[in-house]
Amino acid sequence: MNMKMIAAACVAFCSASAFAAVTPSCNTTAAAADGVTLLKTCSPEITFYGAGASAMTGGIKATLTTDTVVFDKTKPFVTINLSGNSNAYAYYGYGAAGKSWAGKRVAVIINSTNGSMAGVNQLLTGLKSGSVEGGIDQQEYKTIQLHTAAAQKAGTAMPDADVTVTTASALAPVVTLAATRIADMKTAWGVDKQKVAHMAFSDVRPSEATPGQIAKWDPKSFPSETIAMQGFGVLVNTNMYKALQARDIAAGRMAAACQDDVSTVACQPNIFTADYTALMTGKVAAAADLGLTGTLTLHRRPASSGTQAVTQIRFAGQTNFVGKAPINGLTTALSIAAFNMAGAETTNAGVTDGVLVKTHSGTSNLISAIRGDTTAGNLSIGVVSLDNDPTKFGASRAAQTAFFVKLDGVSPDFKGDGTLDGKYRTALQNGYSFAYEFQTLKSAKLAGDYSGIYSAIVGGLKDPAANLTGIAYIGGATNSTSWTRGGNNNFPINKY
Repeated sequence: MNMKMIAAACVAFCSASAFAAVTPSCNTTAAAADGVTLLKTCSPEITFYGAGASAMTGGIKATLTTDTVVFDKTKPFVTINLSGNSNAYAYYGYGAAGKSWAGKRVAVIINSTNGSMAGVNQLLTGLKSGSVEGGIDQQEYKTIQLHTAAAQKAGTAMPDADVTVTTASALAPVVTLAATRIADMKTAWGVDKQKVAHMAFSDVRPSEATPGQIAKWDPKSFPSETIAMQGFGVLVNTNMYKALQARDIAAGRMAAACQDDVSTVACQPNIFTADYTALMTGKVAAAADLGLTGTLTLHRRPASSGTQAVTQIRFAGQTNFVGKAPINGLTTALSIAAFNMAGAETTNAGVTDGVLVKTHSGTSNLISAIRGDTTAGNLSIGVVSLDNDPTKFGASRAAQTAFFVKLDGVSPDFKGDGTLDGKYRTALQNGYSFAYEFQTLKSAKLAGDYSGIYSAIVGGLKDPAANLTGIAYIGGATNSTSWTRGGNNNFPINKY
């Protein structure tokens, strides 16, 4: 053998050895049988990103976890949580049969931190302009970083330390990723060309967003559609529930025997529109102004939240009513400039108009704060969506430490026969006034598998057979309502 042949053989051998040393880490056979292997070693072929309303988290999760909507759950399907941020979550698995993305590795990542307008603004701006709320770089610009294409190509698996398996299952593992796996969308998007949310979820139309919270909306470039009537309710802690009972008893609206009864519809206390309006507009400086005794805390969402927008519409009659904004613990005049919500789980607190006000980045944070306020004499109140399962308020009705109250005499959660409505739908079907038309939003340019996934999610949310909690379907034969806002959430609720 001459020297040229030996050299050629060496080059071929050395090249083969070098190639073998950097074999991509995605073992497609193993990943197709084990969800944790899929997560740690394979980057998604499609990453679909949604952002916005935390109020519909339950409905969105129910849709994404329903077999055949987006995913094929006969194959590995990973539920992904993020440590320290309950408002960001993801699902990773294989595309459902019959879809254009069938069999592909698909990840759907949702970030609801800071709410509807944070998500809508992220979609509208395309990361080209500053974020809402005082220029703070908010979490609508973040994504959960799954295994990247670069790491897969380099043969590097996701570090074991980054993954905590909370439910061990080959086909349906539930994992929590380290907080460090949240990253800026510009750098963490992986193989996808589009580096902006594919869809936004909103409790109000973009045209009804709190002024200054989103970029200018072009409905032709970013079409929105109504999904269903979404209900909201006034939530209070146990102390306030019982204090309101005492107020109703004293006013002759409730029997004395009702005091401390949390299980009977006749004993569910009442909040009037005038009460909450006065609380928002500064006419209430202490619990005594509502005829109550104790230390009063108003829990609210940030100005970017759709829940906050519908609260402003419902009780102040206008989207642009700011309401109480906590100002660094000081008693001072209302000031949007002082309102700052930076970070995933920030609770901003301050005294405004004599009332302690706490602002929470997500619905779940607000619920936790109200149900956790169990100190004697403390009265807590706030607004959350009816999308929230009652188990979020306690393991059972007897164990709850947060409760919905009647609004102007109408219960959001008890049926006419006195039994609890676990889906919160009876009141919505009968014209319960605190209900708004939930929206989804996309770019008109969205195409291919991404457009298909958007349509699949929308179809799942609109399907009356899904029987989702806290919404009433419009125009369906079942689980439906004939009540709408008539195309504008500022209008009174109407039958169509």
